[in-house]
Amino acid sequence: MEQPPPTRPPESTVGATLPVELDAAENTVVARAEGHDWIALARDGEELVRQSGGPPSAEFTARPGSYEIRTDGRLRGVETVHRDPFPFPLTPVEAAADLLSGLIAATDTGAVLRLEVDAPARHPADGMPQLPADGNTSCTVTVRKTTPAGTLLKGRPHTDEVFLRATGGTLLRRDTDARVASVRLKSGRAAFRLVAEAAPRLVTVYAFTADPQLSAETQVEFV
Repeated sequence: MEQPPPTRPPESTVGATLPVELDAAENTVVARAEGHDWIALARDGEELVRQSGGPPSAEFTARPGSYEIRTDGRLRGVETVHRDPFPFPLTPVEAAADLLSGLIAATDTGAVLRLEVDAPARHPADGMPQLPADGNTSCTVTVRKTTPAGTLLKGRPHTDEVFLRATGGTLLRRDTDARVASVRLKSGRAAFRLVAEAAPRLVTVYAFTADPQLSAETQVEFV
C-alpha cells in the first residue's frame, strides 16, 4: 500500500521579533518593516495589539516596560519616542481612583491649579524657595489640578495641557534636558524642572490653561 506523504508542520507566521524597552520618559514604540502584512506589539509572549494591512511603519502607545515588536516580514528599524498623548487606558486601580475623585469633586465644585517647588533651600523668614545662582542647579516644579479644598482631580476630564512661562531661568522636561513650554496632566498632575541662572535674581513661574480660570504662579529666588 502506498504510504501518504508525511505531513509538514505549518510554518510560523512570525518573520522577525525584536525586544524593545520603554523608559519612564517615553510612551511610544515606532516600528518600520517591509514585505509584511502586519506589525504587532507583544509583552511576556502575549500579543497586545496588531496593525494589519502592511503599513510601512506602525506606532504603539504603551506604558514603560519591556516589550517585543513582531512582524511576518522584515523589520527595518525600531525606536522609542515620547508623544504628547491622549490618556492611557485606566487600570482597575486607576479606574477606582477616577470614580472616587469624581464622587469627591461632586461635593466640592470648581478646580484650581497649584504649583509646588522642591527647592533645596528656603528663606528662613518667608519660606521663599531658593536655588544657588550657579547656572546649573535645578528644582522640580509640580503642577496639580485640585478642588478648592485640595482634593486631586484624577478623572479623564482633568488631563489639561498646561502652558508654562518664567521671567528667568530655564524650563526643562523633568527627565531630560529638552526645553519645555507645556506639560499635560496625568492623574491630575505633571512636573518639569527650573534651572537657575548664573546671577542672583527673583523669578516668577507661571502655569495656565486654555480655561482662563485655571492658572497659578510661584516665585523662586536665585541666590
